Amino acid sequence: MSKYLYDDFIINLSKRITSRLNEISADYNFDYGDEYEIAICELLREFLPTKYGVCRGFVVNKAGQKFGDDIIIYDQVSFPTLKSLNKNDWARKENIPIEAVYCYIEAKYSLDISENPNSNLSKALKQISDVKSLVNEREKYELNKYDPYHFIPKPLNPVFGIPPYRNPIFSLIVSRYVKNGDNRIENLETIKTLINKYVEKYKVTENSPEGIVVGQDNYIFTAIKKYPNNNPTRFIIPYEENIYQSMQKDSNALAIALVHLYAGIDWIRLDKMPWEEIFNDIKNK
Repeated sequence: MSKYLYDDFIINLSKRITSRLNEISADYNFDYGDEYEIAICELLREFLPTKYGVCRGFVVNKAGQKFGDDIIIYDQVSFPTLKSLNKNDWARKENIPIEAVYCYIEAKYSLDISENPNSNLSKALKQISDVKSLVNEREKYELNKYDPYHFIPKPLNPVFGIPPYRNPIFSLIVSRYVKNGDNRIENLETIKTLINKYVEKYKVTENSPEGIVVGQDNYIFTAIKKYPNNNPTRFIIPYEENIYQSMQKDSNALAIALVHLYAGIDWIRLDKMPWEEIFNDIKNK
């Protein structure tokens, strides 16, 4: 059997994730939502480069409006949080300015993929939609920016399959198990059937998640409709008709999502924090 790229990078990553998650599960009762969120935070902290901060909490704009309540990946180089010196204190929730956000993740231990409008999948989609809508208020990092303080005089054309600006937000829903209503599903064919039904019906919008981990074996990801077999995308593309596709890979869904996350945040260039505005706000009041 042929290997995957970089000497089975994604398979080895999946093995490490599974092993680490099993170790963490010895300390937490994942049937409670907070514990699974904390476990995902610990995984992300271990597998993300150090420039990316990981916390639980809310994204907030200048006016104090905020959404979220799950996991945020943010720029910890340019933005200090109010957390204690113990960076692994995942119980404490933060307010992260929209300017500092790379990614928002909804973590659900068992994901309900039934058609119930009150399912935790429906609620997670609503949370992500609210978060993305708020974060997209931030000033766009245009393609002709050299850095947050300099522009290249001639605008650059958008590259096919990626957004026309550099600071979109990436978003995910991750889960460990799948259920239909109150009943956990183990049969892969049943799960695949439900996923295909969901993918066919769901209309992808600019505020939809880029990826959904459906249990340990299935990953739903974004693609452009006119090239559904060849062009999975890092982000939802605003000038194209976007759809979802799915793949079923034994026990590798979370690793695949992490690689998708790597691809997304690698594209993102965050703009400057408005430190002068924050300073002048308190000076003038």
